Amino acid sequence: MNRDDEQHEFVMGYANKLSVQQGDALELKVSTTAPEFDVEIIRFDHYFCEPDPSRDRVIASTASGWYPGRVQEIAIGSYAIVPTLADVSLETGFTFQCWFQPLLIQPSVAQCVFARWDAENQRGFRLAVESGGILLASFHDARGGGIHLESEESLIVDRWYFVAVRIDLVAKTITLDVNGCKRRWLSRTTSRSEVDYGWFESEMSDFDDDAGDEEYRHVAPNGNGQGATRSAPDAEDHGWLPAGDFLLGAGGLDRREAGQAFPLHCLNGKIDRPACWNRALTDVELDALETGTLRPEAADGCLAVWDLAQDVATNKLVDISGNEHHGRTVNMPMRAVTGANWDGTAVTIAQNPAHYGAIAFHQDDLDDCGWETDLIVQTEPDWPSGVYAARLHIEGSYDYVPFYLRPSAGSPKAKVLFLAPTNTYLAYGNEKQFQVIWTDPDFIAKSTDVDVEVKPLDRFLLNHPELGASIYDLHPDGSGICHSSRLRPVLTMRPRFLHWLHNQARHFPADLYLIEWLEREGIAYDVATDEDLHLHGASLLDDYAVVLTGSHPEYWTFPMLQGLEAYLEGGGKLMYLGGNGFYWVTAMDDASPHFIEVRRGVSGIRAWSSHPGEITLATTGEPGGLWRHRGLPPNSLCGVGFASEGWGGAPGYVRTEGSFDSRAAFIFEGVGDDEIIGDFGFIMNGAAGDEIDRLDYDLGTPTETLRLATTELRHSDYYQLVVEDCSFVLPGLGGTEEPRVRADLTYLEDRNGGAVFSTGSINWIGSLTWNGGRNNVSTITRNVLQRFAGIV
Repeated sequence: MNRDDEQHEFVMGYANKLSVQQGDALELKVSTTAPEFDVEIIRFDHYFCEPDPSRDRVIASTASGWYPGRVQEIAIGSYAIVPTLADVSLETGFTFQCWFQPLLIQPSVAQCVFARWDAENQRGFRLAVESGGILLASFHDARGGGIHLESEESLIVDRWYFVAVRIDLVAKTITLDVNGCKRRWLSRTTSRSEVDYGWFESEMSDFDDDAGDEEYRHVAPNGNGQGATRSAPDAEDHGWLPAGDFLLGAGGLDRREAGQAFPLHCLNGKIDRPACWNRALTDVELDALETGTLRPEAADGCLAVWDLAQDVATNKLVDISGNEHHGRTVNMPMRAVTGANWDGTAVTIAQNPAHYGAIAFHQDDLDDCGWETDLIVQTEPDWPSGVYAARLHIEGSYDYVPFYLRPSAGSPKAKVLFLAPTNTYLAYGNEKQFQVIWTDPDFIAKSTDVDVEVKPLDRFLLNHPELGASIYDLHPDGSGICHSSRLRPVLTMRPRFLHWLHNQARHFPADLYLIEWLEREGIAYDVATDEDLHLHGASLLDDYAVVLTGSHPEYWTFPMLQGLEAYLEGGGKLMYLGGNGFYWVTAMDDASPHFIEVRRGVSGIRAWSSHPGEITLATTGEPGGLWRHRGLPPNSLCGVGFASEGWGGAPGYVRTEGSFDSRAAFIFEGVGDDEIIGDFGFIMNGAAGDEIDRLDYDLGTPTETLRLATTELRHSDYYQLVVEDCSFVLPGLGGTEEPRVRADLTYLEDRNGGAVFSTGSINWIGSLTWNGGRNNVSTITRNVLQRFAGIV
């Protein structure tokens, strides 16, 4: 990445796979402003922030060398396309109808609800929300003629509307219906605008895809604000309805040389139960559609009726008319969302799919950058398992594109497996929460005692929104982002990423402290990822004596939990070396495991809340939210669960009575009875900080669990009790007064041989290499690992 926000040269990339086996290949995709870039393959063996190539462990690779550079663009923004409707003949007219909910009205950019548009020749027809919330139907023919028909009133954000646009080529009329839906006991509103385009002869500005609304909007000369035309076509000419891409949620596709299609005028809004016909419906028919007395497929001339409640786990757009005009979504719009007819009687799509016939489109949705491959990285069978990166370099800039190398099938395994929390890396991928520094300085003052700052990487992400955001960020309309993909440059998954709240390592770079410690200790280890565990389950873990987590294994799928539990039940051993783990219900698609989906629900420490009725995960159909509220709290798995978070100090642990139990004697060999454990470290100066977990028998901690050490009443009031523990909000919930605000060190073993050692803190790993590894955090970790792995 670039060194500072004034530097414009950059190099960045991503791989088509995050994890491969020894001997497998992965594709690397690169974008750079430089004419060429250099590639080396390195294996991470130490923590670092600023690149120091002289210290990198470079691996001999056929991929090494110089490559021609180019800028690869990103087609961001979700939409749906129906290829078979691109050139369907519309001889007498056309009707498009849907229910529509605008989620954002932008001051200078048109947002299209639907279009059949030929972007190359600038012709076709579209329905768009323009500046001020006016709904505008625009028609442009091959000869440059055009008509604009506007809604009588501005749309209101978050309100549902019954919308229809009709063009009658025989009667030469265009009609726009925009009816506000009934809101509980409040009556609906109706609006029907019509223009006879054969009567008007007027000059008008052309619709310009690169311009704002004001450059293409036109008001009719009769003063009604409804329409205008120039050289209107004859009915037989059909010039108003030329062939073009048929789209929902976008106004056209700009196709580039690389084969990518860039959506134009993306929508921030919901579209519910869309349908279209090859004629202009009558007023009576349209009114019957709105009241539900006429099924859309029963009206003559029906082309397509899309049931958006079907196949919500896929990108399919299902046409139920029988005409097979199926489509597909692009860039993962949000599905399994409530429609205009949702009334609260069903809170999941399974209860009443008819109430979930909507899709929420957003201009910043992103699934796959779709970049072309620049080089192939062929791994070798003799490369040791570990965390690797393709180191990209141009003058003054580096990027490290990480990947994980697993042992090949049938090859010898180490006794120790590091399970990288890659779902967490994706969840926080390209996070932009640092903007709160400007928008809510009081939040900063109440959250941390550190002088926070916006760093060059943060500014780069802010200046390049096409790189997508994290599931901690919000869409432009203020709703939460629920998807995150690895098929893009995830620049927060890099060694130099420092988190804005404490200006120190978090997530991927923080876990490099564990890698460095393992290397220093000479402990042989293999690596795997969350994605690997999701796809392979317990079979991924069974060959290992002990599994190590990273510092923040927060996002777990149900198959991951099943795999870990089966491993422990079979006598496996887990070292949970982090905090706030096993917290959020997370979904992955087995067929397309490059993205995760999270629905926040209405509880837990969260950056946003789910809208009513929209907690169900579209990918799997299961309820989202906290695993705790699914009856699977982390306490019952590993002995501890989320208790608090804060960025004002990180105290050490004091030993408790449980640490002197004979079962735990091996853990504290070489540690004094009165030693404070971890009152030092590279992250916040202590081992117990950031997000912390506690033992709590009432929340499912097994009674066999030993509480070895604790930070009870040692935290500052920057740490507050998590909201899911608060039945009432009362004073005294901070770390200086509330005993539940603490990190606990615990040990749990079962007669089947399974065992779990938990540290209860994100920061634990950041203390391992303090003083060259000569410290009690390192000693305790080494003692447990050697016992669990059978290492002498």
